[in-house]
Amino acid sequence: RHLECTAYFWAPQSGNAANCYLYNAPNPRAAPQQSRICGYTPRTVLSDRTVEGAFTVEPNCAISGTAHNTGTAGTAADCGAFCARRTECTAYFWSPPSGNAANCYLYNLPSQTPMPSSGRTCGYAPQTTLSSRTLADFAVASNCQINAPAYIAGTATTADSCGAFCARHAECTAWWWNPPSGNANNCYLINMASPTTQTFVGRTCGLYRP
Repeated sequence: RHLECTAYFWAPQSGNAANCYLYNAPNPRAAPQQSRICGYTPRTVLSDRTVEGAFTVEPNCAISGTAHNTGTAGTAADCGAFCARRTECTAYFWSPPSGNAANCYLYNLPSQTPMPSSGRTCGYAPQTTLSSRTLADFAVASNCQINAPAYIAGTATTADSCGAFCARHAECTAWWWNPPSGNANNCYLINMASPTTQTFVGRTCGLYRP
C-alpha cells in the first residue's frame, strides 16, 4: 500500500521483537535467510531449475573465489534451492549452522573451482558426472609428500577423504595430506603428469595408477 516500499521480509514472531521489515532501496537484493519470507520489486519469474538438474553436488566441498551473496540456510538443500531459483547463481556451498553466522554462500562466476572443505557441501554448474575412480586407483603411501605445486588446496579430516576428493576429479593425478591444524589447508591436489614423491614424516600421499 506504500509506493515507496520496494521490498520486505518477515520473520516468525519472537516475543515483542520487530519481525516485519520494510525497505525503500531502488534495487533490493534477496539473500538466503532461514525461516524468513521476503518480497521485492520488480516482480520477476524465478528460474525453474532444480539442484539435481542444474548442479554437480559434492560432499566435503566448497567453492574457491568470492561469494556475491551470503546468508543462512538450515540445510544444504535449502541453500542449493535458493541458488537454483536465480539464473545468475552458478555455484554455492553450505556449512552446518553455527549461531547466526552466514553459512550459505552463492557465486556468479563464469567458471568455478570446487575445493576440499571438511563438513561442507557444494554445488556447481553445469551438472556433470564425476569420475568413477576410487581411492583404490591410487598408490597411497605414508610419510610421503608430492613434489609438485597444488592446483587447489583445502581441508580434509582424514587422508582418505582428501584422496576421495581427488579421485572424483579426473584432472587430479595426485594428492597429499597432513593432519589437521586449526583451519589451515591440509589437503593438496595435483594435476601434473607423473609427479614424483619425497619422504615427509607424518604426511600421506597418493598417486593415480591407471
